[in-house]
Amino acid sequence: MMQHTKSTQHLTTVLVINIGFIVIYFLTNWQYALLIALSVGLIGILSKKAAKLIDFIWMKLAYILSLIIPKVLLFIIFFFLLFPLALLAKLFTKKDNLYLKKTKHSLFENSEIEITASSFEKLW
Repeated sequence: MMQHTKSTQHLTTVLVINIGFIVIYFLTNWQYALLIALSVGLIGILSKKAAKLIDFIWMKLAYILSLIIPKVLLFIIFFFLLFPLALLAKLFTKKDNLYLKKTKHSLFENSEIEITASSFEKLW
């Protein structure tokens, strides 16, 4: 596999943007996506400075999205998956596994299990 050095990273970014807009064109038949792909490709080929600028803007956009998207995804997962499951579990479970209801004076429980030397063999 070819390693991307700093000198070819901007060309790779321009190529990825082109492929992305071409895929958008084929999926949605949106004509402007093809024009954007063509213009970004031509700018990237004709000017190394412009290709570096496109790469810089693309990487900054990726950085900004990396700050926002994980929080949004975690919010969606929590409120639409975990929170309803927790509510359903609380509604339909009668056992108090965490001993949150103070039914006893102490949470300490005596264990009546006899411990012998064979108890320490094959712990797992």
